[in-house]
Parts: sequence; structure tokens; C-alpha cells
Amino acid sequence: MLLLEEPEISLNDAIVREIPLIVDRLQRDRKNKRQVILTTHSDALLSNPGIDERGVVILETGKQGTTGRPLDAGERLALGTGLSVAEVVLPKTRPDKVSQLGLWQ
Repeated sequence: MLLLEEPEISLNDAIVREIPLIVDRLQRDRKNKRQVILTTHSDALLSNPGIDERGVVILETGKQGTTGRPLDAGERLALGTGLSVAEVVLPKTRPDKVSQLGLWQ
């Protein structure tokens, strides 16, 4: 198993866009494939057309803690129209009351 937590940190977007290709190359010639788990908020990474939507899990916080879910039918439909995973998923990660951060005095 290979765990990558926000591998885009401190990297140029041009490099970040290549991360899915790098992971694919690592897997390509292996008899025993590795399971790869990657967490990110990176638009550059999630905009890569090589991202397989079947492996996307959205983490949502709630009163009972954090839960993970696959893409729903509406999200898959949006991807089918040509939107990237970044365009469909990243708006859902925005905190509900983020605009209130500027109200501190």
C-alpha cells in the first residue's frame, strides 16, 4: 500500500499535474499492483484527465465524525459532460461558513 497525503504541497503545478502519470508508471509493469491512497485539495492534481472517477472518495464531516462516500449519480453525470474531478468535487470541500473568517475584529 502506498499512502500519499497532499503530495502537491510545495510543488509547482506543472509537477503536480504529473503525479497521476508517475503513480500509473509505478504500477504499469508490476505483477502485484499496489493500492494507492492519495489525499488532496489540489485543483492541478484533480484536473488531470487520468484521474479515474471510480477511485474518488469524498470525505464529509458530520455530527458523528467523518464519513467517506463515492461520487453520486449527479456528480458522475457532471463528469460525463466533460467537467474535471476538480470542478465537480472541490466546491463540495469548501467550509460552510468560510466567509465569516473575515469578520474577526
